[in-house]
Amino acid sequence: MVRLLGVPEAVEVKVCNDEYNVHITYNTLKWLYQEHLIVARRLEVPQSREELQERERMRQCCIRSFMLYLVVCMLFANKTKINIELIYLEAMVDLNRVNRWSWEGMTLAHLYHYLTDFVRPGMKTMDGCVTLLMIINLIIFVYLIEDLIRIFFLCLSI
Repeated sequence: MVRLLGVPEAVEVKVCNDEYNVHITYNTLKWLYQEHLIVARRLEVPQSREELQERERMRQCCIRSFMLYLVVCMLFANKTKINIELIYLEAMVDLNRVNRWSWEGMTLAHLYHYLTDFVRPGMKTMDGCVTLLMIINLIIFVYLIEDLIRIFFLCLSI
């Protein structure tokens, strides 16, 4: 997974592995993005085919780093606000197919997973895209109000 971000092997073992899952810190992701951007800019005018390939690889790593940051911050937030789970990189293997993934379904599954944790006694905060939960509740509320108004006017006409 971390090869998709262009993480050097020496850094990979040190910052990415955990006993339970594979993750990376926000700071490390930012550092990777900046390093890849510097290299890609340095290779703006490639002198050889190898430099052209390296520039393309750095650009893709840069794009994946930025997209991973956006996706995790907007859709798959967690309570730690420190680590980013790298499972979402699976959707970014081929950058031309990113739009074919069901991001809505993944977000909803993530939200439901953390809702089950939130209802446990003693939990005070919740992970996930709470904005999505609020939108779903608002939509349900609008439909309920619509039905209640319809029932109210039906009762008045009787």
